[in-house]
Amino acid sequence: MTKPVIRNAYNPDLSKINAWVQQLVEHVKTTRDVYVNAMSDEYIGEYAEWFSQAIFDRDVIVLIAEIDQISVGFLQGKIEQPFIASSQIQTIGHIEMCWVDIEYRRDGIAQALVAEAESWFRRKQVSYVDVNYIVGNQQAETAWPNMGYTTYRLSARKCLDADD
Repeated sequence: MTKPVIRNAYNPDLSKINAWVQQLVEHVKTTRDVYVNAMSDEYIGEYAEWFSQAIFDRDVIVLIAEIDQISVGFLQGKIEQPFIASSQIQTIGHIEMCWVDIEYRRDGIAQALVAEAESWFRRKQVSYVDVNYIVGNQQAETAWPNMGYTTYRLSARKCLDADD
Protein backbone atom coordinates (compact mmCIF):
# COMPACT_ATOMS: atom_id res chain seq x y z
CA MET A 1 0.00 0.00 0.00
CA THR A 2 1.24 3.44 -0.92
CA LYS A 3 1.76 5.76 2.03
CA PRO A 4 -0.98 8.42 2.10
CA VAL A 5 -0.19 12.05 1.47
CA ILE A 6 -1.89 14.26 4.04
CA ARG A 7 -2.52 17.87 3.09
CA ASN A 8 -4.69 20.81 4.07
CA ALA A 9 -8.06 21.10 2.36
CA TYR A 10 -8.73 23.88 -0.14
CA ASN A 11 -11.87 25.21 -1.83
CA PRO A 12 -11.68 22.70 -4.73
CA ASP A 13 -12.03 19.92 -2.11
CA LEU A 14 -15.41 21.17 -0.83
CA SER A 15 -17.64 19.05 -3.06
CA LYS A 16 -15.74 15.89 -2.10
CA ILE A 17 -15.85 16.84 1.59
CA ASN A 18 -19.61 17.34 1.36
CA ALA A 19 -20.00 13.90 -0.18
CA TRP A 20 -17.94 12.42 2.66
CA VAL A 21 -20.00 14.28 5.27
CA GLN A 22 -23.17 12.79 3.77
CA GLN A 23 -21.62 9.31 3.87
CA LEU A 24 -20.53 9.87 7.47
CA VAL A 25 -24.02 10.99 8.46
CA GLU A 26 -25.56 7.95 6.77
CA HIS A 27 -23.11 5.70 8.60
CA VAL A 28 -23.84 7.30 11.96
CA LYS A 29 -27.58 6.93 11.32
CA THR A 30 -27.05 3.15 11.36
CA THR A 31 -26.05 3.52 15.02
CA ARG A 32 -29.42 5.07 15.83
CA ASP A 33 -27.98 8.39 17.00
CA VAL A 34 -31.13 10.44 17.60
CA TYR A 35 -29.31 13.72 17.02
CA VAL A 36 -27.98 12.70 13.62
CA ASN A 37 -31.23 11.00 12.65
CA ALA A 38 -32.99 14.33 13.22
CA MET A 39 -30.65 16.20 10.84
CA SER A 40 -32.30 17.53 7.73
CA ASP A 41 -30.72 17.31 4.29
CA GLU A 42 -30.70 21.11 4.29
CA TYR A 43 -28.63 21.14 7.47
CA ILE A 44 -26.19 18.65 6.03
CA GLY A 45 -25.91 20.86 2.94
CA GLU A 46 -24.97 23.81 5.15
CA TYR A 47 -21.67 22.09 5.87
CA ALA A 48 -20.52 23.24 2.43
CA GLU A 49 -20.72 26.85 3.51
CA TRP A 50 -19.21 26.08 6.92
CA PHE A 51 -16.25 24.23 5.41
CA SER A 52 -15.63 27.00 2.88
CA GLN A 53 -15.04 29.33 5.85
CA ALA A 54 -13.45 26.79 8.20
CA ILE A 55 -10.50 26.08 5.95
CA PHE A 56 -9.35 29.64 6.67
CA ASP A 57 -10.02 29.56 10.43
CA ARG A 58 -6.79 29.35 12.42
CA ASP A 59 -8.49 27.23 15.11
CA VAL A 60 -9.84 24.65 12.65
CA ILE A 61 -7.99 22.00 10.71
CA VAL A 62 -9.39 20.25 7.66
CA LEU A 63 -7.11 17.60 6.20
CA ILE A 64 -7.35 15.50 3.06
CA ALA A 65 -5.71 12.09 2.61
CA GLU A 66 -4.58 11.17 -0.89
CA ILE A 67 -3.33 7.93 -2.40
CA ASP A 68 -1.77 8.29 -5.84
CA GLN A 69 -3.32 11.80 -6.07
CA ILE A 70 -6.82 10.43 -5.37
CA SER A 71 -8.63 11.92 -2.36
CA VAL A 72 -9.65 9.01 -0.12
CA GLY A 73 -10.53 10.56 3.23
CA PHE A 74 -10.67 13.63 5.42
CA LEU A 75 -10.48 14.82 9.00
CA GLN A 76 -11.89 17.95 10.56
CA GLY A 77 -10.85 19.14 14.00
CA LYS A 78 -10.82 22.32 15.99
CA ILE A 79 -9.49 23.99 19.08
CA GLU A 80 -12.17 24.76 21.66
CA GLN A 81 -12.81 25.23 25.35
CA PRO A 82 -12.97 22.05 27.41
CA PHE A 83 -16.23 20.52 28.58
CA ILE A 84 -15.75 22.12 32.00
CA ALA A 85 -15.14 25.78 31.23
CA SER A 86 -13.71 26.55 34.69
CA SER A 87 -10.95 23.97 34.18
CA GLN A 88 -7.29 24.96 34.42
CA ILE A 89 -7.00 23.51 30.92
CA GLN A 90 -7.74 26.44 28.64
CA THR A 91 -8.16 24.68 25.30
CA ILE A 92 -8.53 21.18 23.93
CA GLY A 93 -8.41 19.72 20.48
CA HIS A 94 -11.55 18.07 19.21
CA ILE A 95 -11.62 15.75 16.23
CA GLU A 96 -15.17 16.22 15.01
CA MET A 97 -15.16 14.20 11.80
CA CYS A 98 -12.91 11.57 10.30
CA TRP A 99 -13.87 9.55 7.23
CA VAL A 100 -11.99 7.20 4.95
CA ASP A 101 -13.53 5.67 1.84
CA ILE A 102 -14.52 2.07 2.55
CA GLU A 103 -12.14 0.53 0.02
CA TYR A 104 -9.17 2.32 1.67
CA ARG A 105 -9.88 1.37 5.27
CA ARG A 106 -7.41 -0.65 7.33
CA ASP A 107 -4.53 0.81 5.32
CA GLY A 108 -3.36 3.35 7.92
CA ILE A 109 -5.09 6.34 6.34
CA ALA A 110 -7.13 7.33 9.41
CA GLN A 111 -3.99 6.94 11.53
CA ALA A 112 -2.08 9.24 9.16
CA LEU A 113 -4.87 11.85 9.28
CA VAL A 114 -5.04 11.69 13.08
CA ALA A 115 -1.25 11.87 13.44
CA GLU A 116 -1.13 15.02 11.30
CA ALA A 117 -4.00 16.57 13.27
CA GLU A 118 -2.27 15.71 16.55
CA SER A 119 0.94 17.37 15.28
CA TRP A 120 -1.06 20.47 14.41
CA PHE A 121 -2.68 20.50 17.87
CA ARG A 122 0.77 20.18 19.49
CA ARG A 123 2.07 23.12 17.44
CA LYS A 124 -0.93 25.09 18.73
CA GLN A 125 0.10 24.13 22.30
CA VAL A 126 -2.93 21.91 22.86
CA SER A 127 -2.25 19.04 25.28
CA TYR A 128 -5.46 17.02 25.01
CA VAL A 129 -7.52 15.86 22.04
CA ASP A 130 -11.08 14.59 22.40
CA VAL A 131 -13.12 12.50 20.00
CA ASN A 132 -16.73 11.40 20.35
CA TYR A 133 -18.39 8.37 18.83
CA ILE A 134 -21.56 6.43 19.43
CA VAL A 135 -21.60 3.25 21.49
CA GLY A 136 -22.27 0.44 19.04
CA ASN A 137 -20.31 2.04 16.19
CA GLN A 138 -18.02 -0.98 15.95
CA GLN A 139 -15.59 0.63 13.52
CA ALA A 140 -15.07 3.63 15.82
CA GLU A 141 -14.93 1.42 18.90
CA THR A 142 -12.02 -0.43 17.30
CA ALA A 143 -10.24 2.41 15.49
CA TRP A 144 -9.97 5.06 18.20
CA PRO A 145 -8.51 2.84 20.95
CA ASN A 146 -6.04 1.48 18.37
CA MET A 147 -4.85 5.09 17.90
CA GLY A 148 -4.35 5.56 21.65
CA TYR A 149 -7.66 7.19 22.56
CA THR A 150 -9.15 5.95 25.82
CA THR A 151 -12.57 6.41 27.34
CA TYR A 152 -12.48 8.96 30.12
CA ARG A 153 -16.08 10.17 30.35
CA LEU A 154 -19.35 8.45 29.49
CA SER A 155 -22.67 10.08 28.68
CA ALA A 156 -26.00 8.48 29.40
CA ARG A 157 -29.36 9.33 27.92
CA LYS A 158 -32.98 8.78 28.85
CA CYS A 159 -35.76 9.55 26.43
CA LEU A 160 -38.77 11.16 28.10
CA ASP A 161 -41.07 10.77 25.09
CA ALA A 162 -43.33 7.76 25.46
CA ASP A 163 -43.05 6.97 21.73
CA ASP A 164 -39.25 6.56 21.68
